[in-house]
Amino acid sequence: HAERILTRYPEARMVEVVRDGRDVCVSMQMQALTVRWPPRRREDQIRTWVRAVTKGMALRADPAFAGRVHLVRYEDLKADPRAEIERLWHFVGFETDPGTIAEVAERTDFRHHRQTGDGRHTRKGEVGDWRNHFSPDDEALFRRLAGDVFERVGYRW
Repeated sequence: HAERILTRYPEARMVEVVRDGRDVCVSMQMQALTVRWPPRRREDQIRTWVRAVTKGMALRADPAFAGRVHLVRYEDLKADPRAEIERLWHFVGFETDPGTIAEVAERTDFRHHRQTGDGRHTRKGEVGDWRNHFSPDDEALFRRLAGDVFERVGYRW
């Protein structure tokens, strides 16, 4: 619905969060243990990620929405939360100061989350955990179905 929102509300802005599709597949796999919405088959998980990322790329490339869609990479947020929070705040027009940014980064750190684990909405939050769950066949399938999109959105093998 992002395109519809941005069209209807010219002052609206969007934040798109992109995560390595392999980690997204594992998150879907684990959520499927307790809820019904995530696809269970690896192929369907990959296709779901590809569809979402493709839509996001198209939205960001649309000149009608130039400067109104901000991309946050999950891996960048995990690697340097303060820098990513500051970028996000600049995008939405918030004034920033190092103390507030540091406080937000600390309070939102994943280690403070409760009720995490397999089957939960918030599981582990680890970058690269797909390596513990993907079989060689899963990796080959991901490369075949998502390879081009994976690279176009900025990921590297």
